[in-house]
Amino acid sequence: MAVKKRRQEKICAFLRNIISSFIKTRIDKRIIVTVMRVEITDDLEQAKIFVSVFPDEKEKNILKLLDDLKPELVYYIRKQIKSFLPDIFFEIDKSIKLERKIEEALKNNGHVAPATRDPAKLDK
Repeated sequence: MAVKKRRQEKICAFLRNIISSFIKTRIDKRIIVTVMRVEITDDLEQAKIFVSVFPDEKEKNILKLLDDLKPELVYYIRKQIKSFLPDIFFEIDKSIKLERKIEEALKNNGHVAPATRDPAKLDK
């Protein structure tokens, strides 16, 4: 079991690094896109790539662009490795937004606006 977990971690680290390199060369320099983490299923069939985008209002555009670039990304990765490659999916990592809201709440003595209490509403 530990060997399988270690393999997953290695694949995640590899994907995170190579996708970060790919994104740097394909995304507008005025937009900051960071690969925050990669999660891979136990069967190694699918990888979820969590990205952070700044400015926030570009998130949807960047997700669409990343999805459009997926075939090129897969080709780029396949040039680096010859082994199995999981299906890749992109998502916005909401942890930074949640962190900002928590910091804001702490600055305001724990008072958070009702609309920002639910992490699911952070992307609105």
